[in-house]
Amino acid sequence: MPFIHFITIKAERLAAGIAVFIVALSLAGFYYLTTGRSSTQLPSTALWHAASVTATPTPQASTMQIGALAPDITLPDTKGAEFSLHSLRGQPILLYFWATWCSFCREDLPMLQNLDTEYKAAGLKIVGVNILEKPEVVQNFNRQLGIKYPLLLDSQGLACQAYLVKATPTYVFIDKEGIVRANLVGRPLEAVFAANLALIVPSPPADSSQNTSSSA
Repeated sequence: MPFIHFITIKAERLAAGIAVFIVALSLAGFYYLTTGRSSTQLPSTALWHAASVTATPTPQASTMQIGALAPDITLPDTKGAEFSLHSLRGQPILLYFWATWCSFCREDLPMLQNLDTEYKAAGLKIVGVNILEKPEVVQNFNRQLGIKYPLLLDSQGLACQAYLVKATPTYVFIDKEGIVRANLVGRPLEAVFAANLALIVPSPPADSSQNTSSSA
């Protein structure tokens, strides 16, 4: 067999092999796209983290907006008891959406505990809403921090849908009439946080001992 003819046959076989490989790869890709995706989906608002969800909540329109009545939510706390936001009507509420994998949240939760103590006499209620994590994860985390204010479990993302939460942390400021006065996404500057908190609750009175020393 002439050498040139031999090279031509080899090239034709190589081209045919490549064509077969491309066709097989295309078929495999088509099969993956049509049958290989997970059937478990996240709520449409849960864009920040690919956490698994045991059930897909039914999509519904949110009534959340500044100046409107805050959507009521009823969720279990870390002890398994049902907690309704409506039960706090008549008191200003700071709603805090968080997760254990959020580094800012790990620092903010103890800070909010101090705030809860500082503003207790002013009637402020702080409520933490954990996003899409298993109860045991939140329970173990809370044992480390010793948080006293309610930590609710939004395991299906329903509260996130109601409040249009798309990132952690998210703060929602609700006045004693149940009206949403402000919504902050991410960690705000101290002055910004204080200004928004003042929309729902007055600053606590200064310590009397400090007043005495300053007047002297």
